[in-house]
Amino acid sequence: MSGRPLAESDAPFLRALFADPAVGPLVSAERRPWDAALAAEAAADYARHWRRRGWGLRLWIEGGRARGVAGFNMCEIGGVEAVEASFAFVPRAQGRGLAEEAMRAALDELRPPVVWAVIHADNAPSERLLRKLGFASAGALPAEGPEEVAPRARLLFVRAAQREAPPRAPGAGARTPGPTT
Repeated sequence: MSGRPLAESDAPFLRALFADPAVGPLVSAERRPWDAALAAEAAADYARHWRRRGWGLRLWIEGGRARGVAGFNMCEIGGVEAVEASFAFVPRAQGRGLAEEAMRAALDELRPPVVWAVIHADNAPSERLLRKLGFASAGALPAEGPEEVAPRARLLFVRAAQREAPPRAPGAGARTPGPTT
């Protein structure tokens, strides 16, 4: 599997991905499928993010077919700008470890000192993946979404990069890794 920066031309894939009833309701605050305008706006925002920062969400491709998106974006948590992990894969690519592979590649490439993730409380597969990637629960956020569809509870996760332990001198006693940052 390989990834490339999301581009404006990926809007049709984004629309299909988030219009899928097995994907969209798990990630959309409104619990509604994406339309063409929303997908085009999101694709343009993701491409602009890449141009401005040199990193962001990637389109992940396997066997010549787009399978999902994963990587990082900027978000605001508690009024502070933060790096946020994001991922979503088409149903036929789920359960095969592709999201984990993509996120591990993204984490290895960017190596953010702290990265956050926000998921809906009813998204158990994403919670399992975040925990496998070393994220820890950091509490809950206020529910979001329109009143007519019952706002949904959101969970906040955080992952702090591990500091590498200094190399041991030959014959030295075992060292424990340094604290997380």
